[in-house]
Amino acid sequence: MIAALFMWLLIDLGSFNETHPVHRELVEAAEIYNGQWSTAEALQVAYCESRWNLEAVSGTKDHGAWQIHEPTWFDSGAFGPRVWGRRYTALGSASMAIEVYKYGERTYGDGWILWSCR
Repeated sequence: MIAALFMWLLIDLGSFNETHPVHRELVEAAEIYNGQWSTAEALQVAYCESRWNLEAVSGTKDHGAWQIHEPTWFDSGAFGPRVWGRRYTALGSASMAIEVYKYGERTYGDGWILWSCR
């Protein structure tokens, strides 16, 4: 918990001029899964992917803070409408990201391998 708060303070100080500064709820959402992933790494990936913008949408149909790819994870049925409908919230984005992370760990031995920006 202390490491996550320290990371949040560094992020917050560094994001003073950012268009979308980090939200406390994003840090708290990532911290829920600490022990399954490194909170600091999760926040680093979210920053790299979206600059912590919960409402980010890319030209390749990636959504939310962790940029979950719509064709791969929603269109395929991996995440249903209820879960996908929460993609622009901190808890929803984190809950999908941890599932993608666990899939990467099980399948490739690297939880972050499915993110191009890490």
